[in-house]
Amino acid sequence: MGGNNRALYCEREYDRGAGCGKTARPLVHLIEKGRARSTLKKQGDYLWALGGEIIRDMREPGFDENRLAYDLVLSYVDNLGGPYWRHASCEEDLCQYDSVCRALYQFLKNK
Repeated sequence: MGGNNRALYCEREYDRGAGCGKTARPLVHLIEKGRARSTLKKQGDYLWALGGEIIRDMREPGFDENRLAYDLVLSYVDNLGGPYWRHASCEEDLCQYDSVCRALYQFLKNK
């Protein structure tokens, strides 16, 4: 991939990631209430991991770049959790990640 193409691709990837982040931001404000700072950081890390999985898939051939960020995020989470997180350090992290993905799903469906 040439220099100009790489810059254009990274810009599109950044825009899509920003749109996904904007979709999840209201949930972050809801979970802030009554939570310890360390819990908020951990849950933010799991949302970041979800975003990483989505962006990784964006590089696959046939990815539909025209979907709205809301629809894109909703296609990755459901009442069981999120997509497989290949970088989870242990089973507990994977369970907590799925819990945050379920919460995001419930939030988006009830929006």
